[in-house]
Amino acid sequence: MGIHVPQRHLSGMMQLKGIFNVAGLTLSQRKNIKKFYERGDVNGESITKTIAYDLWHKYAAKTHPHIDNKWDGLHIKYFSLDHNIWDLSQRYIALARMLPDELWQSWQLSPVRNMLDMYTEVREKAIADNESVMSFQLPALSKYVTDKLDNKCTYTGLEPIIAQIRNTWVAMPEDNQGLQIAEEMISGKREQYALDYMSSNS
Repeated sequence: MGIHVPQRHLSGMMQLKGIFNVAGLTLSQRKNIKKFYERGDVNGESITKTIAYDLWHKYAAKTHPHIDNKWDGLHIKYFSLDHNIWDLSQRYIALARMLPDELWQSWQLSPVRNMLDMYTEVREKAIADNESVMSFQLPALSKYVTDKLDNKCTYTGLEPIIAQIRNTWVAMPEDNQGLQIAEEMISGKREQYALDYMSSNS
């Protein structure tokens, strides 16, 4: 038998907040919040990472250029169409497609074979829609692939490209609201921070 929870209660759960005493943090900790937020380095269990995570998902995750390095690939998000990361991405695509099919796991074959067409389609749609930014996912080189590669030239060419993509960073504009809040924490102007427990982790 299921448990019925009234919608008014569910709505209230989504608004649960925790009030953190920022004034009780050291200056170094408050500076770390800003550093983690700016870099999108927000996964962790410390108080500084928890606040940075909440700021990130409120004020940056859906707009600011960044790379999510996930198990299924590099998720490149919200970069301007003329950013150098897209040149790197096309080089990655060209070299990755040169790897023999047997190096990939079966679920990877379709995205790898169709990567260039998918990239072209996404870019052309962004241009047609007068968008200034685009997002794209590059399939991951899994451990299965890297274990089977024996220093082939195609792979040695991919290594620095992957590193450059992962390390690409775009500074936030000074008027970013999350950045302003982090600065207020550092200066002491903001002594408390309300964290949305469930909305930021949903």
